[in-house]
Amino acid sequence: MSFPTTVGLEIGSEKVTYASNQNGRVLGTRGVTPDGRVFRWALNAGVALEAGKLVQTQAEFGASVHVNGLTIVNATATGVTTITVVMATTPTVANRYSDGFLVVDTSPGQAIYKVKSHNAAASGENAEFTLYESDEIKDPLTSGTTTVGFRANPYTSVIVSPTTITGAPIGVTPISVAASRYFWLQTWGEALVNMDQAPVAGKRVITGILSAGNLDISSTSSVDTTGANEASSYPQIGIAQTTGAGADKYHRILLTISP
Repeated sequence: MSFPTTVGLEIGSEKVTYASNQNGRVLGTRGVTPDGRVFRWALNAGVALEAGKLVQTQAEFGASVHVNGLTIVNATATGVTTITVVMATTPTVANRYSDGFLVVDTSPGQAIYKVKSHNAAASGENAEFTLYESDEIKDPLTSGTTTVGFRANPYTSVIVSPTTITGAPIGVTPISVAASRYFWLQTWGEALVNMDQAPVAGKRVITGILSAGNLDISSTSSVDTTGANEASSYPQIGIAQTTGAGADKYHRILLTISP
Protein backbone atom coordinates (compact mmCIF):
# COMPACT_ATOMS: atom_id res chain seq x y z
CA MET A 1 0.00 0.00 0.00
CA SER A 2 1.31 3.44 -0.89
CA PHE A 3 0.84 6.63 1.10
CA PRO A 4 0.89 10.27 -0.01
CA THR A 5 4.28 11.97 0.33
CA THR A 6 2.55 15.25 1.21
CA VAL A 7 -0.51 15.56 3.43
CA GLY A 8 -2.78 18.61 3.40
CA LEU A 9 -3.26 19.84 6.96
CA GLU A 10 -6.17 21.97 8.11
CA ILE A 11 -5.22 25.08 10.05
CA GLY A 12 -4.88 23.96 13.67
CA SER A 13 -4.41 20.26 12.98
CA GLU A 14 -0.67 20.75 13.33
CA LYS A 15 -1.27 21.25 17.06
CA VAL A 16 -2.81 17.80 17.66
CA THR A 17 -0.70 14.94 19.06
CA TYR A 18 -1.50 11.22 18.95
CA ALA A 19 -0.85 8.18 21.14
CA SER A 20 -0.46 5.92 18.09
CA ASN A 21 0.49 6.24 14.46
CA GLN A 22 -2.24 7.49 12.14
CA ASN A 23 -3.13 5.29 9.16
CA GLY A 24 0.31 3.67 9.13
CA ARG A 25 1.88 6.98 8.12
CA VAL A 26 5.63 6.80 7.45
CA LEU A 27 7.70 8.94 9.80
CA GLY A 28 8.98 11.96 7.91
CA THR A 29 5.82 12.33 5.81
CA ARG A 30 5.46 15.97 4.78
CA GLY A 31 2.44 17.99 5.86
CA VAL A 32 1.50 21.43 4.57
CA THR A 33 -1.09 23.92 5.85
CA PRO A 34 -2.97 26.16 3.38
CA ASP A 35 -0.72 29.10 4.31
CA GLY A 36 2.41 27.19 3.24
CA ARG A 37 3.87 26.17 6.59
CA VAL A 38 5.60 22.79 6.34
CA PHE A 39 5.69 19.99 8.92
CA ARG A 40 7.07 16.45 9.22
CA TRP A 41 5.35 13.50 10.90
CA ALA A 42 7.50 12.60 13.93
CA LEU A 43 7.60 10.45 17.05
CA ASN A 44 8.76 11.94 20.34
CA ALA A 45 11.21 10.01 22.54
CA GLY A 46 10.67 9.34 26.24
CA VAL A 47 10.81 12.94 27.51
CA ALA A 48 8.07 15.55 27.03
CA LEU A 49 8.82 18.45 24.68
CA GLU A 50 7.83 22.06 25.29
CA ALA A 51 6.25 24.15 22.54
CA GLY A 52 8.51 26.46 20.56
CA LYS A 53 11.67 24.40 21.01
CA LEU A 54 14.25 23.20 18.49
CA VAL A 55 14.25 19.42 18.06
CA GLN A 56 17.02 17.17 16.73
CA THR A 57 17.35 13.56 15.69
CA GLN A 58 18.03 11.04 18.42
CA ALA A 59 21.69 11.09 19.44
CA GLU A 60 23.76 9.34 16.80
CA PHE A 61 24.79 5.81 17.73
CA GLY A 62 28.47 5.18 18.40
CA ALA A 63 30.60 3.74 15.61
CA SER A 64 30.36 0.28 17.17
CA VAL A 65 26.55 0.22 17.05
CA HIS A 66 25.59 -0.86 13.55
CA VAL A 67 26.87 2.32 11.89
CA ASN A 68 28.98 0.50 9.29
CA GLY A 69 31.18 -2.49 8.66
CA LEU A 70 28.60 -5.24 9.32
CA THR A 71 28.99 -8.19 6.96
CA ILE A 72 26.12 -9.75 5.08
CA VAL A 73 25.52 -13.50 5.20
CA ASN A 74 23.57 -14.12 2.01
CA ALA A 75 24.93 -13.26 -1.41
CA THR A 76 22.31 -11.29 -3.32
CA ALA A 77 21.45 -10.75 -6.94
CA THR A 78 19.56 -7.78 -8.30
CA GLY A 79 15.92 -7.63 -7.28
CA VAL A 80 16.41 -9.11 -3.79
CA THR A 81 14.61 -7.43 -0.87
CA THR A 82 15.78 -9.62 2.04
CA ILE A 83 19.30 -9.39 3.46
CA THR A 84 20.77 -11.27 6.44
CA VAL A 85 23.38 -9.34 8.43
CA VAL A 86 25.72 -10.36 11.28
CA MET A 87 25.07 -7.94 14.13
CA ALA A 88 28.72 -8.22 15.26
CA THR A 89 29.21 -7.24 18.91
CA THR A 90 26.03 -5.26 19.61
CA PRO A 91 22.45 -6.64 19.78
CA THR A 92 19.46 -5.00 18.15
CA VAL A 93 15.81 -4.92 19.10
CA ALA A 94 13.20 -5.72 16.47
CA ASN A 95 12.43 -2.90 14.02
CA ARG A 96 14.85 -0.39 15.49
CA TYR A 97 15.57 0.61 11.89
CA SER A 98 12.07 0.32 10.41
CA ASP A 99 11.54 3.18 7.95
CA GLY A 100 15.24 3.91 8.35
CA PHE A 101 18.08 3.02 6.01
CA LEU A 102 20.47 0.23 5.10
CA VAL A 103 23.69 1.71 3.73
CA VAL A 104 25.99 -0.41 1.55
CA ASP A 105 29.45 1.00 2.30
CA THR A 106 31.67 -1.19 0.12
CA SER A 107 32.38 -1.22 -3.61
CA PRO A 108 30.68 -2.28 -5.77
CA GLY A 109 27.12 -1.69 -4.71
CA GLN A 110 27.30 1.50 -2.64
CA ALA A 111 23.77 2.76 -2.13
CA ILE A 112 21.14 3.59 0.47
CA TYR A 113 18.05 1.37 0.75
CA LYS A 114 14.84 1.80 2.75
CA VAL A 115 14.29 -0.74 5.55
CA LYS A 116 10.75 -2.03 6.03
CA SER A 117 11.26 -4.38 8.99
CA HIS A 118 13.70 -6.70 10.75
CA ASN A 119 13.82 -9.13 13.64
CA ALA A 120 15.71 -8.84 16.93
CA ALA A 121 19.18 -10.35 17.18
CA ALA A 122 21.62 -10.88 20.03
CA SER A 123 25.26 -9.85 19.89
CA GLY A 124 27.04 -11.85 17.19
CA GLU A 125 23.81 -13.28 15.77
CA ASN A 126 22.15 -12.76 12.41
CA ALA A 127 19.23 -10.42 11.73
CA GLU A 128 17.08 -10.58 8.62
CA PHE A 129 16.28 -7.20 7.09
CA THR A 130 13.41 -6.72 4.67
CA LEU A 131 13.53 -3.76 2.29
CA TYR A 132 10.57 -2.00 0.73
CA GLU A 133 9.31 -3.95 -2.28
CA SER A 134 9.99 -1.03 -4.60
CA ASP A 135 13.56 -0.58 -3.31
CA GLU A 136 15.17 -3.90 -4.19
CA ILE A 137 18.94 -4.38 -4.43
CA LYS A 138 20.30 -2.90 -7.68
CA ASP A 139 23.84 -4.33 -7.65
CA PRO A 140 24.78 -7.85 -6.49
CA LEU A 141 26.24 -8.08 -2.98
CA THR A 142 28.82 -10.65 -1.87
CA SER A 143 28.45 -12.83 1.23
CA GLY A 144 31.24 -12.25 3.75
CA THR A 145 32.70 -9.36 1.75
CA THR A 146 30.00 -6.72 1.33
CA THR A 147 29.59 -4.62 4.46
CA VAL A 148 26.63 -2.49 5.44
CA GLY A 149 25.49 -0.09 8.13
CA PHE A 150 22.15 1.17 9.42
CA ARG A 151 20.57 4.52 10.20
CA ALA A 152 17.36 5.02 12.15
CA ASN A 153 14.63 7.18 10.62
CA PRO A 154 15.56 10.78 11.56
CA TYR A 155 12.00 11.48 12.73
CA THR A 156 11.79 8.66 15.27
CA SER A 157 12.54 9.16 18.97
CA VAL A 158 13.34 12.84 18.45
CA ILE A 159 14.71 14.88 21.35
CA VAL A 160 15.08 18.54 22.30
CA SER A 161 18.29 19.94 20.83
CA PRO A 162 20.87 19.92 23.67
CA THR A 163 23.43 22.64 24.30
CA THR A 164 26.02 20.27 22.85
CA ILE A 165 24.51 19.05 19.59
CA THR A 166 24.42 15.26 19.20
CA GLY A 167 22.38 14.98 16.01
CA ALA A 168 20.92 16.99 13.15
CA PRO A 169 18.41 19.78 13.95
CA ILE A 170 15.19 18.86 12.13
CA GLY A 171 12.35 21.10 13.30
CA VAL A 172 10.49 23.10 15.94
CA THR A 173 7.60 21.97 18.14
CA PRO A 174 4.38 23.87 17.34
CA ILE A 175 2.78 22.59 20.56
CA SER A 176 3.85 20.80 23.75
CA VAL A 177 4.29 17.07 23.11
CA ALA A 178 4.07 14.38 25.78
CA ALA A 179 6.55 11.51 25.83
CA SER A 180 6.17 8.86 23.11
CA ARG A 181 3.50 10.81 21.19
CA TYR A 182 3.24 11.27 17.42
CA PHE A 183 3.04 14.86 16.20
CA TRP A 184 3.67 17.31 13.36
CA LEU A 185 7.14 18.87 13.67
CA GLN A 186 7.45 22.24 11.91
CA THR A 187 10.31 22.68 9.44
CA TRP A 188 9.38 25.71 7.31
CA GLY A 189 7.47 28.99 7.57
CA GLU A 190 6.30 31.32 10.30
CA ALA A 191 6.95 29.85 13.78
CA LEU A 192 7.28 30.92 17.39
CA VAL A 193 10.59 29.83 18.91
CA ASN A 194 12.38 30.42 22.22
CA MET A 195 15.60 32.45 21.85
CA ASP A 196 18.54 33.05 24.17
CA GLN A 197 19.14 36.59 22.92
CA ALA A 198 17.11 39.38 21.39
CA PRO A 199 16.86 38.82 17.63
CA VAL A 200 17.26 41.39 14.87
CA ALA A 201 14.68 41.30 12.08
CA GLY A 202 16.12 39.89 8.88
CA LYS A 203 19.15 38.31 10.55
CA ARG A 204 19.99 34.61 10.71
CA VAL A 205 19.26 32.50 13.78
CA ILE A 206 21.07 29.28 14.57
CA THR A 207 21.15 26.40 17.04
CA GLY A 208 21.87 27.55 20.59
CA ILE A 209 24.46 26.63 23.19
CA LEU A 210 23.02 28.23 26.33
CA SER A 211 19.64 26.56 26.75
CA ALA A 212 18.39 23.26 25.38
CA GLY A 213 15.96 23.83 22.50
CA ASN A 214 16.57 27.57 22.24
CA LEU A 215 17.96 29.48 19.25
CA ASP A 216 20.72 32.09 19.18
CA ILE A 217 21.76 34.91 16.92
CA SER A 218 24.40 34.30 14.27
CA SER A 219 27.78 36.03 14.19
CA THR A 220 31.14 35.60 12.52
CA SER A 221 32.78 35.95 15.93
CA SER A 222 33.85 32.96 17.97
CA VAL A 223 31.58 31.55 20.65
CA ASP A 224 31.80 33.34 23.99
CA THR A 225 30.48 32.43 27.42
CA THR A 226 27.33 34.52 27.04
CA GLY A 227 26.30 33.00 23.73
CA ALA A 228 25.98 36.50 22.28
CA ASN A 229 28.44 35.68 19.51
CA GLU A 230 27.71 32.25 18.11
CA ALA A 231 30.08 30.76 15.59
CA SER A 232 28.72 31.06 12.05
CA SER A 233 29.42 27.35 11.45
CA TYR A 234 26.47 26.34 13.64
CA PRO A 235 23.42 25.10 11.66
CA GLN A 236 21.18 27.89 10.39
CA ILE A 237 17.57 27.44 11.46
CA GLY A 238 15.87 30.47 9.96
CA ILE A 239 15.47 34.23 9.73
CA ALA A 240 14.32 36.47 12.58
CA GLN A 241 11.02 38.22 11.85
CA THR A 242 11.06 40.59 14.81
CA THR A 243 13.45 42.87 16.67
CA GLY A 244 12.90 42.80 20.38
CA ALA A 245 14.53 42.69 23.76
CA GLY A 246 14.50 39.74 26.04
CA ALA A 247 16.60 36.70 26.70
CA ASP A 248 14.65 33.46 26.97
CA LYS A 249 11.65 34.96 25.15
CA TYR A 250 9.56 33.61 22.29
CA HIS A 251 9.99 35.32 18.91
CA ARG A 252 8.63 34.94 15.41
CA ILE A 253 11.05 33.10 13.14
CA LEU A 254 10.80 32.23 9.46
CA LEU A 255 12.00 28.62 9.62
CA THR A 256 14.17 27.43 6.72
CA ILE A 257 15.13 23.92 7.82
CA SER A 258 13.23 21.81 5.27
CA PRO A 259 10.75 23.17 2.66
